Amino acid sequence: MVALGSALLCGCFVDNAALYATGPDPSSSSTSGESDTSTTATTTATTTAETSTSMTTDTTSGTATSSGDSTTSDCPPDQQNLWFLDADMDGHGDPDSGELLCGQPAGYVTIGDDCDDNEQYAYPGNRELCDGIDNDCNTLVDEWSELNETCDGCTLASAGNRFYAFCETALTWTAAQVACQDRGGDLLVLASESEETQLSGYTEGNPAGWWIGLSDLALEGEFVWVDGNPPGHTRWALAEPTATESENCVDLINGGIVDGWSDRSCELERAFICEIAAP
Repeated sequence: MVALGSALLCGCFVDNAALYATGPDPSSSSTSGESDTSTTATTTATTTAETSTSMTTDTTSGTATSSGDSTTSDCPPDQQNLWFLDADMDGHGDPDSGELLCGQPAGYVTIGDDCDDNEQYAYPGNRELCDGIDNDCNTLVDEWSELNETCDGCTLASAGNRFYAFCETALTWTAAQVACQDRGGDLLVLASESEETQLSGYTEGNPAGWWIGLSDLALEGEFVWVDGNPPGHTRWALAEPTATESENCVDLINGGIVDGWSDRSCELERAFICEIAAP
């Protein structure tokens, strides 16, 4: 925007009587000349007043702006602020929309960290809900929060830098793994006895067991976690694993007659446990 200086309007008038100094008797036209002059002066004064009203000068930047428009983009750098477009009006702007301006434009904010500026319920610091949206902008969708303890048939939990989903919908081992990957994680990897103890309150009371991320699908008899590591901690149930070639996937039963891990046919349908690392 090009800076405008103060507008200077001039009303210049010609004395009609002087035109008749060497001509006809000026008294014969004086009434008409005076009327024209008065009309012209009134019109010019009105135009000057209207122009003064419609244009104001920004005393800080020296930039003239139209009445009601507080935004200016042409001013000294030390008077400029970085503003971000906030299309969804959640107080967090699109980080790619930053502009240096001398006033806050309508619909702009000073915070430019929104992960989705078209979604009002997605911004950093928000708490996750069960709505299919990454509400807190951490790249995960529908993970545990104080407002989201159950979602899509799963009980959600958090411990340390891990999120967990205990899903009671019975699926085959492979389908369960896909469901966990859709959540941003994978089937549960039990890294230690203490982790299994920590989760025991969620795994109790299910005599059919839960699929976990352990199998010997790659090599018979060589059980590895879905992350490729061999188990450092094991809790096999009595007489398990059976070393049966048709039983390659591991479930966990906490309590009851069968207590511990067992290898099963991967085609059986079980509840399952997902583990998602916090970003």
